[in-house]
Amino acid sequence: MKKFVFLALIMCLFILSSCEDQEIECESDEQLVDGVCELIKTPFEQTFDRMAVLENYTLEITVQQLADVYQMVLEVDQQKATFEMDGQKEYYVNQDGTCTFYYPVGEGYRFEVIPCGESESTYDFFHAFEASWFLEVSGKYFLKTEFYDEVAALFQSEIEGSTVANLELVLGETYFDAIIFDVIVGDLSYRFNMTFDLIGSTVITLPVV
Repeated sequence: MKKFVFLALIMCLFILSSCEDQEIECESDEQLVDGVCELIKTPFEQTFDRMAVLENYTLEITVQQLADVYQMVLEVDQQKATFEMDGQKEYYVNQDGTCTFYYPVGEGYRFEVIPCGESESTYDFFHAFEASWFLEVSGKYFLKTEFYDEVAALFQSEIEGSTVANLELVLGETYFDAIIFDVIVGDLSYRFNMTFDLIGSTVITLPVV
């Protein structure tokens, strides 16, 4: 009888010990999150993750070619966007795969349904950026040479034969502050300065038609 009780006790302890949470050991570059080992990301890498899903912001764009300066403003609020230049403001809405374009006519606006590809902005290319694409030099971040063709391809649909050079990324505490680069077309060079503003607080109100 004593032997049976002893064996039962041993079995009970074995079962209890096997039910205890097993200690999970992560690699040196990982951390335990909700029971799963995940790579530890630097603040620099975390900034890129936040930018990749950014859907509410205002982008002020300055383009300089010698003495000529052009100002543009792009606003994005989820499925709505605006593009303003020379006092003319256009609106784009992508609602469940149906895209609508609002354009100024006289004192008001008209709208038409357009292919959704036509509503896409060239200036949201930063969503594709990855931390590994950049090299830090004296506290500044520059696009590595091998990734210039990927960025230039985004502009060639708008500006045929263009190339991109001298791309610098300016970081803020949470998001990008600015992207500065040159677009070169033949003998002409255009200096772009794209500055982020109103992140998370951009509001777009569609015009009455």
